[in-house]
Amino acid sequence: MKCFIHANNIELTKGFRAQIANRVQNAFARVDDKIKFVVVSFQDINGLRGGKDKQCKLKVVGEGISNVQIIDAQTTAQAAFSLALSRSKRTFTDRIKRPLRQFRKARSTMRESFEELSAEPA
Repeated sequence: MKCFIHANNIELTKGFRAQIANRVQNAFARVDDKIKFVVVSFQDINGLRGGKDKQCKLKVVGEGISNVQIIDAQTTAQAAFSLALSRSKRTFTDRIKRPLRQFRKARSTMRESFEELSAEPA
């Protein structure tokens, strides 16, 4: 899985970039085969005015699954990244599980209708 890191108006150290790549790899390790690439973008929204101005946009592009894009803003880039990563991991794994849940629901409905048919006297 590829991880692309972009920064607009924010200085990211080499250590923080390495930490981002490592945490993304660890977070999506179980579903690595279903992901094409991940893009992590940082932007300073308010500039020098302060406040909650560090925005992290994390986009997960999957194979056969719709993309997940999470945007979070916090006072620091690290905090924004942590929240965006946890939310994107949860959202992406839910999207993977959704078709399986629908399949299981359809299977149980078929089983119930079969049991009703076999229970009816001829």
